[in-house]
Amino acid sequence: MTSCTAVVDLETASDEDFAWAFQWLVGDANFDFTGHNLILMARKNPGDAEVFIAIDSGPNAVLPAGLGGITFNPPVAPSLVIDTFNINISRAQMTNLPPDVYVQSLVLIRPDGLREEIWNGTLTHNIGPTR
Repeated sequence: MTSCTAVVDLETASDEDFAWAFQWLVGDANFDFTGHNLILMARKNPGDAEVFIAIDSGPNAVLPAGLGGITFNPPVAPSLVIDTFNINISRAQMTNLPPDVYVQSLVLIRPDGLREEIWNGTLTHNIGPTR
């Protein structure tokens, strides 16, 4: 598989959930996520050990229940492939995140266990007025 790393910058706020749907295209084709998992992590700096956000789509989720995650959408005819996913970071997690700019990346975990970066970028977190 050829790496198709993109740059995706996200913006969040402490008074709202972050919930977005995504579709990954490789060339002109939708990528089929069947049998794959995704993980997203955000740190202040790339070399930091501390992870401020860590969510995944796997059966052994990194976060406790209610703090968000990554889910795949069911296939839609006529394609019948799992080609869209949702990233959800709950307000409960956003409330505890200090306002700042973080580095983040989304990594594909293939069925054979190999990891491939889909995107990297920043996550800019703001304090919302209704927090």
